Amino acid sequence: MEPEKGGPQWREGLEVAHQVAAAAGWQMSVRRVPEGMRLANLEWAADYRQAVPVAAAEREAVEEAFRRERPIGEGARASGVPYALALDLVYRLVWQRRLGIHWDRPLMPRATAWLADGAA
Repeated sequence: MEPEKGGPQWREGLEVAHQVAAAAGWQMSVRRVPEGMRLANLEWAADYRQAVPVAAAEREAVEEAFRRERPIGEGARASGVPYALALDLVYRLVWQRRLGIHWDRPLMPRATAWLADGAA
């Protein structure tokens, strides 16, 4: 993220980082920190970033419930997985980008989610 007052030191450091990334075969870009609802949703989803063992059958059942866009709570109930576990898993799948959401809408059980491209 570029500081509000990006000076010569910041630009020099960024150039060095670009060179190091290129030498490693990586690409680098400067991203802006989301604001408002997007930031709130990112912070919410980030609470689910820790790896938690989940049975493959449960993950697959939750993903299957979101083959079409639907409210998170509805999909969690339709998955056949106990609701609290399914809801927790939905938010983990959002963090992992296996489920897509509308980032500019509040991330709550009535928000909609869907299986992300390439997640199946």
